[in-house]
Amino acid sequence: MRLLLLVATLCLSAGTAVAADYSAAANFTDCQGGTDKGCLFQQNVLKEQWPQALAGHYPSQRNVAFCLADGCYGAVRPDPIMSCAWRIVIMASGARELEKSDRDNYLMACAASLSSADLAAAKKSAWDLFYAIYGRTPS
Repeated sequence: MRLLLLVATLCLSAGTAVAADYSAAANFTDCQGGTDKGCLFQQNVLKEQWPQALAGHYPSQRNVAFCLADGCYGAVRPDPIMSCAWRIVIMASGARELEKSDRDNYLMACAASLSSADLAAAKKSAWDLFYAIYGRTPS
């Protein structure tokens, strides 16, 4: 619950009312009634990664983007638009760690798989996320 309040605060302070879009908890599946240990493990990993990603931690941002793209072995519902949004944030961050795979992942998550309307939604979410994380618009 504290995580949801933090995320909501970050998003509202960024001037956006779409805090639910950033709530990792909203994307969790039920892990087949809680019996799949691998799924539960992946959920716990994402619960740890999510606030770190929102704090600007590059590896965590990559992990969140990956989980939103493929579902992390059934732990979360895939969300291609938010996966693309995170890939845009990663590319716009200018992190020293950026590598060729980040560009490839961006192209795969955004350019190759989203409609123009979904890409526009991803870009809007990415700018909102970027502002919530870094306190400024991308340069």
